Amino acid sequence: MPEIRLILANARTKLVGQLKANSNFLTNDWKGAVSGLALLADLAPGDPDYSTVQTRLQTYARALSTAGPINSGLPIWNWGYLGVFLAEYYLATGDANVLPGISQYSLKLAQSQSMYGTFGHGPALPRPDGTGRMSVAGYGPVNSAGLPANLAMVMGRKALVAGAQPIDPQIDAAIQRASDFFSWYVNKGSIPYGEHHPGASGHGSNGKDQTAAIFLPTACRSSGSTSPARTPTPPTNSTPSRWPTPSLRQPTNSTARAAPPPS
Repeated sequence: MPEIRLILANARTKLVGQLKANSNFLTNDWKGAVSGLALLADLAPGDPDYSTVQTRLQTYARALSTAGPINSGLPIWNWGYLGVFLAEYYLATGDANVLPGISQYSLKLAQSQSMYGTFGHGPALPRPDGTGRMSVAGYGPVNSAGLPANLAMVMGRKALVAGAQPIDPQIDAAIQRASDFFSWYVNKGSIPYGEHHPGASGHGSNGKDQTAAIFLPTACRSSGSTSPARTPTPPTNSTPSRWPTPSLRQPTNSTARAAPPPS
């Protein structure tokens, strides 16, 4: 459609102009990662700025890989988007210099995920004995942060496989936990803010439904599964969450009606 082509052309002009005017445009956080993803997708060989943009993206990606995940601010937001960028950058360019960084981001996210496959603004609470994580701290999961973080692990795994790199088993386990959690919402309604009922009576927000629609089939292809996820099962030998996981509870706001008593 001409309107969409015009929007994309205007976005390309704006982003490239900002990149060329500011040497620090690609920042070491989610904002820089989103801009990097847009530039990576928007420019093709033959574009007059292609070489300049590719050089800047290469410098940015290699610097991210060398630094690894930095625990500051709201780290899950940053690690998720930066992990997606690094994976997409490698799959687009084959630059093996960023594979160590992809491995670090993927493993760090796997080790920071809650036992239910969710994320908050920061890593989930560690178990007292050091064997993994419990529930998300604070007020619970934030799916707007958690879905990109889980997608980063799936895309990171895809990039590592393409680069003939070993996959830490913790990454596969984390992807499965996330698949179990988010597949529960399929055909029930929009992905909610956190551990809440599906948004069946309203529209989705912050791209959660769209990100889940990318994450779930990509996770299936990553694991070789033919279904969205296995049947969710309760975690064992773990401290219960303050809220039951969606896979374990019965909604209380169902529109179903009880059968009338016999007359």
